[in-house]
Amino acid sequence: MIVLDYIGAVFLLAGATFLLIAGIGLVRLPDVFARMHAASKPQWFGLFLCCLGMVLTMRTVTWVALAVMILLFQTVTAPIGTHIMARAAYRTGQGDLDALVQDDLKVDGTPLGDIYRDAEDDADAEDYAEDDADAENEGATDGKTEKQAGAEEQAGS
Repeated sequence: MIVLDYIGAVFLLAGATFLLIAGIGLVRLPDVFARMHAASKPQWFGLFLCCLGMVLTMRTVTWVALAVMILLFQTVTAPIGTHIMARAAYRTGQGDLDALVQDDLKVDGTPLGDIYRDAEDDADAEDYAEDDADAENEGATDGKTEKQAGAEEQAGS
């Protein structure tokens, strides 16, 4: 073995350690925003170290190209996925919104997640009210519309 093999092994071990820390952070951290941080930052750095260790150990153009493609794909997709998860968690109120130091998405002092939740609750209440009104109409006319019931009453008299 040459020195590059040992250096590559050290990078692989360090990368695996960072990936382990990221996995522990996903389980141990308290809210969704902290978990997303643990899933993205040390995970990317651990992958980078593993790819570097792989390149130093293998030392071929194929492995270099593979490592570059892996890192490029991860660099492009990880922030986008994290942003989408953060926005969804904020809108549904899954995270600890009171712990945010700066909340640029507040509207008139109300977190945007509360506005979305209130709008959904109002829409659900309207749907339930319409369903109740429809059920009352159906019960009064045995499943017929009001026009059909009125037409039958006129025909019968």
